[in-house]
Amino acid sequence: MDTGSRSTACISIHWTSLNKGFKSGKRGNENFKEASWVTIVYISVAIVAIAIVVLIFYIIKTLKSVQGVVEQLGNTSSAVEKQLQGITTEVDHLMKTTNRLAEDLEGKSESLNGLFQTADELGKMSEKVNHSLQTITNRASVEAERQAPQVSQFVQWGNAAIDLYAKWQKRKQS
Repeated sequence: MDTGSRSTACISIHWTSLNKGFKSGKRGNENFKEASWVTIVYISVAIVAIAIVVLIFYIIKTLKSVQGVVEQLGNTSSAVEKQLQGITTEVDHLMKTTNRLAEDLEGKSESLNGLFQTADELGKMSEKVNHSLQTITNRASVEAERQAPQVSQFVQWGNAAIDLYAKWQKRKQS
């Protein structure tokens, strides 16, 4: 028996007892006070029962709404988990590619070290050659200054010899 039919049965029992009280000869005012007090209690119980039913209805409605939200959260968390797995895979691939590139760069850097050493040695050798040329040039310059009078005399003798040869050639032709 549900709450509504129970309160209806209680109210009908109450009216039945009231009628018996009137028939038994009790004073009317006492029966009426007793009846109104009992009626108020029964009505209060009925109102409380209705309030509980309404409260339960709204609790059920709220729980269903919460259940929908929880299901959506579950779906969202599943989607986020799948996306994170995809991102994790991509990050792993990116890390492997980065490591390969770093190893390749390191290998190329090591192979360039030989080239840089050769360039350094070339620079040092070039510096030595320049120093040697500078030394030779300085010596030649000093020697040329020292022997300038002799060279000048040799040049004069050479010019005189050329002039004589030219004159001799002219006489021979004439």
